[in-house]
Amino acid sequence: MRQFLTERQLEALLSMYSERDFSNNTREAVRLRIIHGHTYEFAEFITGVSRRNIYNGVKKLKVAHDVMMKTYGRDGGVK
Repeated sequence: MRQFLTERQLEALLSMYSERDFSNNTREAVRLRIIHGHTYEFAEFITGVSRRNIYNGVKKLKVAHDVMMKTYGRDGGVK
């Protein structure tokens, strides 16, 4: 999987969501998938979060990232 987020961007996006939306285990599983590039199966094995929940979390973060980039641009909205 191509890494579309840096560690700092991932933390910023995760901070927008409550613990109810992204539990700590799901956050760790998504981090393993996005930052470290592990497979869904391996992230599931390590964290105990289902592959479907990991996939949905990654998809939710991808959409949020795309909205942020479209709204603020690559330079963070600084002109």
